[in-house]
Amino acid sequence: MIVPEGCVVLDSDTKEEGDIIINCIREKRIKCFISKSSKGYHFYFRIPQGMKIKSNSDRHLPLGLVDIDFKTGQSTNCIIEYRDNQ
Repeated sequence: MIVPEGCVVLDSDTKEEGDIIINCIREKRIKCFISKSSKGYHFYFRIPQGMKIKSNSDRHLPLGLVDIDFKTGQSTNCIIEYRDNQ
């Protein structure tokens, strides 16, 4: 799948890293789509209007919790497995 325009995907490479992010998302009641990948999770968020985010890899999230890849734009591929997490 190509990452939709106006979206950013956070790619966690382990279940443990993904679980940390899931806990933060739930605690803050952040709206996003979550899909399980072969190694971890993909988290899909809308980019706020006027904000620009570039694809990057091996970024450290605040507080040094996890290393994560950011994927944006139509040239970035991301395979998803649909799962309704509602």
